[in-house]
Amino acid sequence: MNTHHFLMAAATAFGLSTAIAQEATPDTWKDTPSTRSRAEVQQELEVARARGELDHVRQYDSPARNFKSTLTRAEVLADLEIWRRSGLAAQGRGEASPDFFSEEYRQAHARYAAMKASPEFAALVQTIARERGETVLAGRPANPAVR
Repeated sequence: MNTHHFLMAAATAFGLSTAIAQEATPDTWKDTPSTRSRAEVQQELEVARARGELDHVRQYDSPARNFKSTLTRAEVLADLEIWRRSGLAAQGRGEASPDFFSEEYRQAHARYAAMKASPEFAALVQTIARERGETVLAGRPANPAVR
């Protein structure tokens, strides 16, 4: 009877492993032959642009084109450093999103918030700014792009 249970468990494990390893989306589209030449596709694109048929697509990339940062590079790098030190970086490892409601995540987030509000964060920003050769003002590094 034990051999039977072992064989059933092995067969089940094998079946599950092959199901998990299966590609979620098939790549059959790669084998579809093209019906138009590259020149025809480019011509069709130009006609669509001229007719204004692609104008609605621009709404999706306009925020990125007009983005102006309010942080210096030193502030971003210091924030990244405390994010790592607090343990939040470790919470987001893997394919799944972090469990935002877990006690471990909440503790890491509390550490991050405390570190960000601390004088040590400001000192870290100043240190990084100096190391990068950025101009340091009284409270924070100068950001010439944000004036």
